[in-house]
Amino acid sequence: MAKSVFVDLLAGFAALGVVMAGFVTGVLGQNLRTQIILVCALFLVAGVIRGALVPSNPWIKGLLVGLGSGVPVCIMAATRMAFTSKPHLVVFLASSLLAAVAGAHIRRFWILAHRRAALAVAGALAVATILTAQLLIPIMLEKLSTRRVEQRAPAFSFSAVNGGRVSNESLRGRVAVLAFWATWCAPCREELPRLDQLYKQYNSNPSVAFFAVDTEGEKDSQLSARKAQAFFTKTGLSLPLVVSEGDASRNLGVSSLPALLIIDQRGCIRVVHAGYDGAENLESIVGGEITALLRSGGL
Repeated sequence: MAKSVFVDLLAGFAALGVVMAGFVTGVLGQNLRTQIILVCALFLVAGVIRGALVPSNPWIKGLLVGLGSGVPVCIMAATRMAFTSKPHLVVFLASSLLAAVAGAHIRRFWILAHRRAALAVAGALAVATILTAQLLIPIMLEKLSTRRVEQRAPAFSFSAVNGGRVSNESLRGRVAVLAFWATWCAPCREELPRLDQLYKQYNSNPSVAFFAVDTEGEKDSQLSARKAQAFFTKTGLSLPLVVSEGDASRNLGVSSLPALLIIDQRGCIRVVHAGYDGAENLESIVGGEITALLRSGGL
């Protein structure tokens, strides 16, 4: 009995190991839709493998498999080693537990020759996973990562890579999208191409300004500017590039990367977007706010 429980926990831990390997190798990108599908598939298999053995209750089996990954995941989240994003943590815990329980039930039904019940459980899990990935994940990400506010932006000034400076005064009367990033930030590197496409849509509109704000310049502005420019040249990005110096980004409330700020024509911060995930409707969030501000004049 004790050995069986240990192996159940180990099965969940092994499934977690595969997920973590996907993150480390870069195979599993910053996309919650992809992650939930992989997690459900792995823990479904783990539940099926362990579902026929003692303890025979499939609910207990699924819970034990889920605990094998859930406990270390919670420890990593508490110590900020990994799973620091609340959406990713919640989705992982819920989907891994649900899939493991479903897998254990499928195995039990199959052994008892209840084939239709086993197929029904598998189908229900597949439908739930697809609906969650396509419909619920983008909504959840927007709710948790986007704050709509109306607060006066503190005075700021960035050094433009191609010369000159960009400040809150120079942006007065325009809707400004500031994307804070760094070359070492993997989610930033995934987000910038999508912002670059948005920039190209509004490039001909003098009432809208986009800037990629490199935060590494707060330590060494000259070295940061060279690294950032080299990255933009290599990737073909056309976003206007500026370098943050001193405490500029922190004064604007940026505490983690990537971060987006949308500032209206009066110099008020209207949207704060933290983090990035490939599953979110970034174009809808940013484009919708720009359209609304242009129509209202920032009022």
